[in-house]
Amino acid sequence: MKLSSIAATLCIVSSLSQLPAVALAAQTFPAAPATPPAQAVAKTDLRIDIVSISPKPGSTLKAMQPITVKFKYRYSSPAEEMPVWVKILDNSYESNYQGSSDSLVPGTGTVSRFVYLNEAGKVSTLSIIAKDTAHNRTFRHDIPVNYTYVTDPALEAKKRDGTGSTITDVNFIGGTPATLAVGSEVEADLFYDINTSEGLALSLIPVTTCKMSYEGYWDRQKGKGGIRKSFSVAEPCHIKKVRVLMNNAVEKLVFEKTIDVDFQFVKKP
Repeated sequence: MKLSSIAATLCIVSSLSQLPAVALAAQTFPAAPATPPAQAVAKTDLRIDIVSISPKPGSTLKAMQPITVKFKYRYSSPAEEMPVWVKILDNSYESNYQGSSDSLVPGTGTVSRFVYLNEAGKVSTLSIIAKDTAHNRTFRHDIPVNYTYVTDPALEAKKRDGTGSTITDVNFIGGTPATLAVGSEVEADLFYDINTSEGLALSLIPVTTCKMSYEGYWDRQKGKGGIRKSFSVAEPCHIKKVRVLMNNAVEKLVFEKTIDVDFQFVKKP
């Protein structure tokens, strides 16, 4: 299954708070004193020290129960903000992770990120990943863990919630075709007809292997209306298709539409 992402802290936090608690949900696991600071992959002098992992590694969790990693950091190069995530890179199971609403900044600080499986499965490794403003990966540190996720019957019952909802129209601001400078945002108004009181989260994603980013799930939409979404591309690239997705409260995809476009991203003169 594919790994899916969330940008920012997300409305999903509120739905997670309603999930049944497990016995170890409030426990933390401080990093062992003998563990050396993680080393940067390239292009940065970033160093991190794990403060805590909660619930503790080895716990059994219910699907969508978050694992939170808190860590201290320090760096001076690059002299720019760096987004950072904690991810499950093993694609054997469907997972999700918190977006980088509060990027790292040169100097020192402390941040927390959560990640979880959407379904029953095993998690053996968590990975802290950082990138620069050009979306190049600058840092990776793997943390050995041993989590077991089990099915949550309450979530299983909601997997088809929102089926039959649709996108009625997509309006690209400025139109298409268009030639844009690398790093520019493409914005589009998405008009929807949603049939669930729980609401659906919408996203607009370019179909490309180029370095890109897109606006994640800030909140869920309900009923009929419209919302503006955006994406950007960080290198010269020709975008010919974009996907419009709608996911329900338990993050199951219930609508997908692919749209032909013509966006040419070029370097600034």
